[in-house]
Amino acid sequence: MNHRSRTVRRKMKIERQKTIDSPRDFKVMHQTLCINSIDFETRNLFGYTELAILPLVKNLRSIRLDCSKQCRINRVTVQETIDTAFIHDDPFSTFRDNFSSGREQTRSFSSFFAALQSCADKCDADRNGGNLLIKFPYEIFDLADEHKLIRIGIEFNVEKPTSGLKFIFHPKLEGASWREKASHVYTYREPGHISNNCSWFPCVDAYSELCAWKIEVSLDTALTAVCSGELQKCHRLILKFSFFAVTYGVSYSSDLRRKNFVFSLNVPTPACNIGICIGVFDIFVHPDMNELSAFCPPQLLPLLKLTCQNLHKVFEFFEELLSSRYPYGSMKICFVDDLPILNIHSSALSYSTLILLNVKCLYHKKIIDQVPLTRTAMASGLASQFFGCYLVQRRFEDSWVCYGLASYLANMYCQKAFGNNEYMYQIYEDISQLVEYESKWGPVILNEYGEEDNKADIRKKRE
Repeated sequence: MNHRSRTVRRKMKIERQKTIDSPRDFKVMHQTLCINSIDFETRNLFGYTELAILPLVKNLRSIRLDCSKQCRINRVTVQETIDTAFIHDDPFSTFRDNFSSGREQTRSFSSFFAALQSCADKCDADRNGGNLLIKFPYEIFDLADEHKLIRIGIEFNVEKPTSGLKFIFHPKLEGASWREKASHVYTYREPGHISNNCSWFPCVDAYSELCAWKIEVSLDTALTAVCSGELQKCHRLILKFSFFAVTYGVSYSSDLRRKNFVFSLNVPTPACNIGICIGVFDIFVHPDMNELSAFCPPQLLPLLKLTCQNLHKVFEFFEELLSSRYPYGSMKICFVDDLPILNIHSSALSYSTLILLNVKCLYHKKIIDQVPLTRTAMASGLASQFFGCYLVQRRFEDSWVCYGLASYLANMYCQKAFGNNEYMYQIYEDISQLVEYESKWGPVILNEYGEEDNKADIRKKRE
């Protein structure tokens, strides 16, 4: 009887696991991202990531992850010790080759569009697709059939990335110190793209896949890592025969030439909202809000303090307006070079617990024209922490909801802080950009029609 009851409970557990709402055959429960070394001169990054996945179907023998071809895969292991086979391809490169060769099936527009849509589906994580195919070895077939956790480790490196990461390096300053060079690297989303993180590390790059995260970064002692999550207090440990001493949550090697940062993010977060910023920075901890830290390149600390001195009031405004506490335990704002400024609401890149702004947003006390622009941009980035990072849309087509809510909250703060004239001016700027877009590209479409929708009926309802 006991054996039978255990069998029944086990079957019920498996059935419950199958009911997890996911477009994929597996669920990512936790992902660890390790950055082992960064070379600014060659723009090279070496890293390792481990995904703990839960199979949702029986006979799962392979999975697909998102990983751009600019990210080179060196090794894939399963359960930490078993090497496994993988295929890293790019359906779009095959499509380009077929199209450029002038084959018959790509001459008509219908066949061209069908082939292009097929390539997009193969790379769409929400359609169980991806560029990186990982095959399971036979040793873990039983684990997959029993719906137990499977750990997949991937060693990778990125050299001279064109998307996803942006390196800031000044080669003319030969012989200068790290501080004089002010080199740094940060995650970057191209305008119009929802995410580029799959360009530099393997992941499920979709908003529908949320999991807990751990980020470990090993750097030269002159560099500082600012990543999504909470900086963990490390304990004294022995790792690979190297002794690490601990100071303020950062572990140092025995020769004091390298230090490790460990960030943990327990709030379920998609890979799209994971951000990093690594380089030489001056740090400012807000005196009225210890959870808030700001970072900037060297020699700009006085401007940083002036720019961020009233930022805690933005937190208070949003928490009072929404009747909700800030959803994370800390907040980091990092000012970087060469970050595009499209408009006041798009000038801030928001990742979970991390906001990136252009260094040009820093202002001097004698410059008053930049104050409302910078503070509204910071307010927009902070509002995106509530709507866009903590509350996440499920599909790309729904991203306008979170973006619109964050922009609306930022405009409300602008009205409270700077008055109706500045608020109406920002509304005018937004409408002008919308008119310019529609005159160039056509009307804005908020919803995607499916094949089953009758567009004529929808048109009648609108009339």
